[in-house]
Amino acid sequence: MKLLTLQGRAAASRRVFQHIIDTGHQDVAAAAAFHVGRLLAERGDISGAISVYEYAARHGSSLTVDFARLFCAKLRHKQWDLEGALTEFRHVIRSDNKLPAWLATIELQALLADQEMRISHTREHSEDS
Repeated sequence: MKLLTLQGRAAASRRVFQHIIDTGHQDVAAAAAFHVGRLLAERGDISGAISVYEYAARHGSSLTVDFARLFCAKLRHKQWDLEGALTEFRHVIRSDNKLPAWLATIELQALLADQEMRISHTREHSEDS
């Protein structure tokens, strides 16, 4: 039942989002992208969510851009696009917006720790062989 609700909400959100884009209000559309992106990610449409967040990064205010890139980075990491995730995290960290930069720093540290643990685990198993 929850999946059906999410699918319905995502479809309705996409229609509203497209209507907002069609009106030419880019700042409003960029802000609406966060809602649509979250719904798409919850539904499992990671590529769709990334596309919506990329729209927000192209058309939003400075703060919107940084949060959009932060969410893109997290989703790229989920898709194992580590290079893409690192690029997005680094961009946000270098921004003037302290909150998204701080959050990106924490996320990047977690990503790097995870990768270090995976490499260590792989080495241990290859040495056992």
